[in-house]
Amino acid sequence: MNKFNLKTTTYLLITLCLIIIVALFLVSQISTKKVSRIDVSGDLSIIYNSVSEMEEDADLIVEVEVDNPNSFMYYNAAFTLSTAKIKKVHKGDLALKEINLLETGGIVQNKEFIFEQNPVSKKKDRLLLYLQKYIGPIHNDAYVILGAYQGKFKMLDDKIIPPNNTSVALKSINDKEDLRLK
Repeated sequence: MNKFNLKTTTYLLITLCLIIIVALFLVSQISTKKVSRIDVSGDLSIIYNSVSEMEEDADLIVEVEVDNPNSFMYYNAAFTLSTAKIKKVHKGDLALKEINLLETGGIVQNKEFIFEQNPVSKKKDRLLLYLQKYIGPIHNDAYVILGAYQGKFKMLDDKIIPPNNTSVALKSINDKEDLRLK
């Protein structure tokens, strides 16, 4: 009788292990669905040719770290609303510690909408931003990047990475000194 119980127990354990392996495989397949890329383009109302033009138009110039990006559709357009923790204020309200950042694009239903080859900010991105207060129906307390994406610079250590599809002057920015911030 013990031999029978040992065999049954062994088969049950093997079956249970196989079920767990298959379940883990299925879960990994579901969570790694491929995200398709959709390139979006549009006309900009303002094309900035210099940092000084952006500085003049900006309500706020800040260094931030992005947290909690949340993408959604609004009237067939993708947007991302993120919380951004302010690390340094170069222009604007020095008391601000955090802002809501509204960007065009994002990942919605396994589709990544990328405006003019500039993906939206991801969690933990360190950015230097030229911003204007957003006025519109999507959110009542947010800022938007000047020129849709032109005022968004990624920060990697001491290096600055300008956005894609900008003027020659903005493309030539490599570090904070090039921005001539106060």
